[in-house]
Amino acid sequence: MANDPVYTTRLGTYKSSSIGLPTVATNYELSGAGDYDLVGDPDLYWRDTNTLAISAWNMSGATRTQTGDLNISGGGTSGYLLERIDDLDGDGTPDLVWYDTATSRPKWSKLSGSTIVSTSFIGNGAVTGFDIAG
Repeated sequence: MANDPVYTTRLGTYKSSSIGLPTVATNYELSGAGDYDLVGDPDLYWRDTNTLAISAWNMSGATRTQTGDLNISGGGTSGYLLERIDDLDGDGTPDLVWYDTATSRPKWSKLSGSTIVSTSFIGNGAVTGFDIAG
């Protein structure tokens, strides 16, 4: 856009811009982003603050092309907090790190597109007093 601010630092000149996204219900908050459909645009993960369910949006620029809910072992994502989205196994696709609120244990989910193909606990016991950071 013509009126977007331009910033110059010792590392270079940057243009700041923003895009408008489709409307989101007030009980949803952005949990993270990762290109799970591998088309080059970050896809968005939204958490329903009432149910803790996670919805994923395929994005093409600022356009939502598809939506879907993520499920762990067919049981939805209620009781799990999505903590991190990153390529943990180096296969080029984002994976998910969850915190299981019932057991206080972190879980790792391998993705194939927006489908969770496997989920397993990380470590051997409860993790308390720590935050997952990255």
